[in-house]
Amino acid sequence: MHPLVLGQLRYSPLQAALNAVGVSFEVRALLMLAGISRNLSPHPDASLIIGWATVLVMLWFVLVVSVVFVVISRYSQIRERTQEEE
Repeated sequence: MHPLVLGQLRYSPLQAALNAVGVSFEVRALLMLAGISRNLSPHPDASLIIGWATVLVMLWFVLVVSVVFVVISRYSQIRERTQEEE
């Protein structure tokens, strides 16, 4: 394992776990978006299009929430470290 990762795990295991969860949700949502966006049949019916649209909207929502989650987590880590240094 990279020394930076080990240092982060030792310093703040909870923050490291939260970062890993946020990034894993982002990766999963992006992979699902890529898979769903492929058109598997030349003439899909209306219910299939509505289903795809619903799933795509939900995945974009999950992606945005997970990005916000990771940004807030990183902000709190930086804020905590700057307060310790003062």
